[in-house]
Amino acid sequence: MGFAAFPGEGSHHCSFGLAIHAEESQQWQWHDFCKTQYASNPEKGGLANFVRCHQRVLALLDLCEELSILSSASDPSGYRDHRNLEQLVAYVCDANVFTAAAIGCLKDGLETRGYSAEAPILERADFEHLEAQGRLQTPPPASAN
Repeated sequence: MGFAAFPGEGSHHCSFGLAIHAEESQQWQWHDFCKTQYASNPEKGGLANFVRCHQRVLALLDLCEELSILSSASDPSGYRDHRNLEQLVAYVCDANVFTAAAIGCLKDGLETRGYSAEAPILERADFEHLEAQGRLQTPPPASAN
């Protein structure tokens, strides 16, 4: 049993529900994800749209938690824990720069071999600017593990 929710333009849909996956199990389970990053595309409404979409998803998570039907959820931005809009916006801006640089490298490599790439970040009018900004940044240090 469940439902799908569409947080807004540019965002992935998210689904919520309860399901038993094994006959012997009486534990209800559900797993899904919702990527709101691409709602920050200026042509989809920009940062204000992203914030609205992200907050809508978290409002649903908060409600599920209140109803005691949420066992866990993660938010890579950390916003679910800190609820700081400045940190959320900084996170998505950094994510857009990183994603543009990574997808740009992949796209360039594929095109030299006669292939093409498709990704929501490529739809942004400012993609090349974000990509260039990302390529100028120093990558994080490699993990010691």
